[in-house]
Amino acid sequence: MKIVVTGSIAFDYLMSFPGKFLELFLPEHLSRVSLSFLVDTMDKRRGGCGPNIAYTLALLGERPLLMGTAGEDFGEYRQWLEAAGVDTSLVQQIPGKFTASFFCSTDQDNGQIASFYTGAMAHAGELSLRTVGDCGLAIISPNDPDAMVQYADECRALGIRGIFDPGQQCARMSGDQLKEGVVGASIVICNDYEFELLRQKTGLGEDDILARSEALIVTRGEHGSSVMTRTGRVDVPALMPHRLADPTGVGDAFRGGLMKGIALGLDYSVCAQIGSVAAAYALEHLGAQSHAYSWDEFRQRYEERFGPLPAAPGYAASEAWAEVDLPTVRASAAPESRWGGLVLLCLAAWAVPGAGHLWLGRRSKGLMFLAALPLMFAIGLAIQGRLFPFTMSDPLVGLAALADLGIGVPYLVATAFGLGGGRVLAVTYEYGNAYLIVAGLLNLLVVIDAYDIALGRK
Repeated sequence: MKIVVTGSIAFDYLMSFPGKFLELFLPEHLSRVSLSFLVDTMDKRRGGCGPNIAYTLALLGERPLLMGTAGEDFGEYRQWLEAAGVDTSLVQQIPGKFTASFFCSTDQDNGQIASFYTGAMAHAGELSLRTVGDCGLAIISPNDPDAMVQYADECRALGIRGIFDPGQQCARMSGDQLKEGVVGASIVICNDYEFELLRQKTGLGEDDILARSEALIVTRGEHGSSVMTRTGRVDVPALMPHRLADPTGVGDAFRGGLMKGIALGLDYSVCAQIGSVAAAYALEHLGAQSHAYSWDEFRQRYEERFGPLPAAPGYAASEAWAEVDLPTVRASAAPESRWGGLVLLCLAAWAVPGAGHLWLGRRSKGLMFLAALPLMFAIGLAIQGRLFPFTMSDPLVGLAALADLGIGVPYLVATAFGLGGGRVLAVTYEYGNAYLIVAGLLNLLVVIDAYDIALGRK
């Protein structure tokens, strides 16, 4: 059975405000709010509801299919998700667009004020669940509103077990759009604030939703979650985190854990418990995808709070979770795959100036390096610069040779054609040497820059 995760793909810009937002809102001036918050820190992280949910599923041993639209700058993000165990074959990159961006400030009380730039996400409606064969479970998480309605319709038409998760889009979507998403969804999930918005816009209460869906799950932050079905309600407590770092992506981690339980056929209350444990890990780290755990660690934290994990239908207790040991295997295999990719990236970046940045989707930088560095090298040759030989008798000459080699293929081509002999008596000789050496050294810096980008440091 394939698990498909639809939702926004974005970069998160996370900022921390040292005060409390509520103290700065003046009740008598709410009709003309004009505020600017000076933040202490800002951090750029990989995010978006879709990848966040898919990342947790991958940590729990699944190989989810991520379906969404991203911009030209998605190259390094795609590579990272694949190494983490997420299938990105259904992600479409939109030419001329940036990946959606989430700008979020968090205060001392974990209150948040955020803005969201749509970017490539506006093209999400160009994708379709009809292109996915054997889809057994799909989540419709916050995305382009029209696309969310389209995916909900497709789940109904194709008989796919769908989870409708309107999230932040409750504020943007109309009552009719929200109602279309709810009707026919197997499960509806939102937080308590979003549920009130949904209730007001659609006129649908808990009983109305349960008349159309198997379950309604409402998350309540530190107070846990409520799982409502036609047979009753179960309140699931939250797991106490070891430390509080950042609430961004906590709800997405909960949904990933929930989906893992659903995929195993467990009771919804147990699925919510798995979601609570996954959410605690996310809350303890800055960013929605900076945490990791082995299955043994995850199971230990679950059992400390909720007791032994129950068996999935059709399995003995000892067998039910055998497949979940995959994250441990993936945790050791992924770095090998990732390091292999990094070596190839660095070799390509050295051989052809700018190739590493083009590989990672940084087109403007890549094209600039591709044009400027070989041109600089060619100018050095044209003004009688010398490509120094490798010699151990004079260390400085040897270092200059290494610097010349830094330009990659242009150096190999020049030596193959006998260029770079230099003319010592030429007025431009020293200038030519400087151009050749600096071109090689700059390309080595470009290789390091591509390496840092691939690791998510930039």
